[in-house]
Amino acid sequence: MRTDRNLTVLCVDDDRGDRKLLHDAFVENGIRVNFVGLDSSASLLAYLHDASDRDGTSFPDIILLDLNMQPRDGRDALEEIKSDTRFRH
Repeated sequence: MRTDRNLTVLCVDDDRGDRKLLHDAFVENGIRVNFVGLDSSASLLAYLHDASDRDGTSFPDIILLDLNMQPRDGRDALEEIKSDTRFRH
């Protein structure tokens, strides 16, 4: 993928090591990225609501979401994202 700007990637995983591994993979492959590591579904939803409140232009290009997190798993967050018209894209 070629782009003239950095991609914004949200990596939502409760395992810090997994987030670092994914970040390093982007860097090692020369992909220009603004990598945001979040540790819960709640923090993902807060990030998206905050982006929407600003003006909607700071939404991430990619969300990498761990589906098996506690206490609220990624499936719940995904359902909420899909049901909210601001986030569907």
